[in-house]
Amino acid sequence: MYHIAVVEDDKEKRLIHLSVAEQKSFLRIRVENYTEENISFRNGMPVTTKKDKHLHGFGMKSIQSTVRKYGGSVTTGLRDNWFELRILIPLNQQKTAN
Repeated sequence: MYHIAVVEDDKEKRLIHLSVAEQKSFLRIRVENYTEENISFRNGMPVTTKKDKHLHGFGMKSIQSTVRKYGGSVTTGLRDNWFELRILIPLNQQKTAN
């Protein structure tokens, strides 16, 4: 189960795009979330805007740790009011004996 909290007052701007695809032996996951906030980045990851930075965040460390466990990579960015999260995980290509 996934829970996504959107803090956008304008209902027309409450947009999240999710795509999952297999591409050249990789699982590619891309999440785009519309925002008008000015997101700061540190070491390629977004910095929380919450006052208590130790108890809040984007869950990015957990995502990054899990993806790295499977040999993948995580990148983020902000472009034209769209926050982008891109995950690339190599798929195991096991050969079966005939």
